[in-house]
Amino acid sequence: PNHSFLVVHNDGEDDLHANITITGSSFQQVKQLKQHGKLK
Repeated sequence: PNHSFLVVHNDGEDDLHANITITGSSFQQVKQLKQHGKLK
């Protein structure tokens, strides 16, 4: 669910999962991960 974006950072699929997560309530978490370089 909202923890899937933690393991998706290999291919371009991260964008898709990131969008799915952003639609949830984890927008700030995804934002922080992007700042830390977890999400490209």
